[in-house]
Amino acid sequence: MISLNRIQLRTPENVVLDVELAGIGNRALALAIDYTILLVAAVVGFAGFVLLALNVSESQRNWLAALATLVGFAVYGGYFIFFEALWQGQTPGKRFVHIRVVLEDGRPIGLPQAGLRALLRPLDDLVYLGALCILLNKREKRIGDWVAGTLVVQEAPPTLEVKTSPEAVTLAEQLAGRPELPPLPPDNYAIVQRFLQQRRDMDPEARRQVARRLAEQLFERLAISDRSLIEAELPLSTVRRQPQPTDGPERFLEAVWLTYRDRLRQ
Repeated sequence: MISLNRIQLRTPENVVLDVELAGIGNRALALAIDYTILLVAAVVGFAGFVLLALNVSESQRNWLAALATLVGFAVYGGYFIFFEALWQGQTPGKRFVHIRVVLEDGRPIGLPQAGLRALLRPLDDLVYLGALCILLNKREKRIGDWVAGTLVVQEAPPTLEVKTSPEAVTLAEQLAGRPELPPLPPDNYAIVQRFLQQRRDMDPEARRQVARRLAEQLFERLAISDRSLIEAELPLSTVRRQPQPTDGPERFLEAVWLTYRDRLRQ
């Protein structure tokens, strides 16, 4: 179940990300897993309802049936809202097949987007309307994706590692020792990680410019005053070369990634 549809996303930091859309096969498998989990929960809930109904009066059964219906709808919608908001665009089914919901600029989705997608899911499931929409547009969006401004993409392969230089490790230790270092939003961390994963495939000059732009933005966000952290940059020769890990901006981005990776693991 492999999708060959690749698109490019431009982040708010003007970084271009190359991603692969999930494909209808992967999405269908993920949804089948999620619906199986919901079905098991429904069977357990129905059994509990029957046991309660046998021990109450006729009028109480009507109220119990109404309550059970409301709870059922809440669980159905709440399942997708809860997991997609908590797991940054993944449900158990999506996690199993390694796909994720993201915003159209590559950032993780939040509670509003997860809520909109869940509210419109019954409409998408109606006579396979969502599947038809996915098949008929290049970005493979169902109705919930159009309204929420989201995409479902394949996760980056686990082999796509972030390699860091010894200089970045030393700098990360210095950054980690700063008590005033503020927290980094998850979407900023994700953008830095994606750049570090994809930089080797970028045009050398574009890579250089993107690295400096990202480093400058993070430099201001983290309220760091020592500009030498990003100014140490090796000169380009007359022959175009790939930026080296010891270049100031990339070294700084590597150090930021290492620092907040360790913080997120704690």
